[in-house]
Amino acid sequence: MKKSSNLLYPFATLGILLMLSVFFSPHAAAQYNFKSDPSDPAVLSRVEAKVNTNKFVWFSVGCGTGAVSMYLAGRGAHSLVTEDSSYGSSRGLSYGQIFAGLGLATAFQTAIYIGNSPPSTDRLIGKSPEYVEVYIAAYKEEKLEIKNTWGNLGFLLGVTGGALAFLSTLE
Repeated sequence: MKKSSNLLYPFATLGILLMLSVFFSPHAAAQYNFKSDPSDPAVLSRVEAKVNTNKFVWFSVGCGTGAVSMYLAGRGAHSLVTEDSSYGSSRGLSYGQIFAGLGLATAFQTAIYIGNSPPSTDRLIGKSPEYVEVYIAAYKEEKLEIKNTWGNLGFLLGVTGGALAFLSTLE
């Protein structure tokens, strides 16, 4: 094991602490402030979005995507700069690694915005069209905010880890 691999210990510790904070956070409904009208569709939909959106999954996927994309892009850039054939046999492969890393990062960001499932219809049966419209809009907005926050937090942590992992492979 190289001395530079000691750079991974702070990253691993921070990652474990962040994952534990997700596991041991209080239930989302208990965190929400019900000082406003509890029958307000926007309030109820935001609570349902917090309960139904798995922060750990988005954090983990973001972390893995960030690490892999940074590592690939770093390998490609390093082999281009140093013209080192140990990472790739050609400049085309080096460019491919860079674009694969950037493409993976772009695909993750796109998945955050596209993969937005609607709320369950159980609470919407028998409600007015205005109620349903407000409920669905607030639900999607809250869900997108949660996915964006936790996915990007994981992505940034993953990019940091990927950079440290790549730097630990350099001589």
